Amino acid sequence: MQPLSDREEFYLRLFRGGHRPDREDFILSRPLFHLEAIQRRADGPADAVLFTPSPETAISRE
Repeated sequence: MQPLSDREEFYLRLFRGGHRPDREDFILSRPLFHLEAIQRRADGPADAVLFTPSPETAISRE
């Protein structure tokens, strides 16, 4: 299961790294949590490669 927001990912990274993050620093209201989740989906996955068109054609004209 993927984290729904950058904040959630950061919390999990700290927790899995052996730290004890203060949950109070990460608690959000439902609307703010949904807003962050929507923003993350709009940005796409962090490891996604963006398509950059090439000036060369994909099919040879010969």
